[in-house]
Amino acid sequence: MKNFFIILIMKLLNIALKICGKHGGNFLGKIAYRWNPDIFKYFKVSSPVIAVTATNRKNHDK
Repeated sequence: MKNFFIILIMKLLNIALKICGKHGGNFLGKIAYRWNPDIFKYFKVSSPVIAVTATNRKNHDK
């Protein structure tokens, strides 16, 4: 039941951030993890997870 309310609050915060024109990024996940470190055990993913990180190598110091 605790996880249900945490997820509900995170969804409401996400909507509020979108209305304000902001993006949550990993902010909401950090808050949820702080409130319950085991919360991510309740999410089931049936396919492999692929994380892609990259940079565009632009140097803004020029």
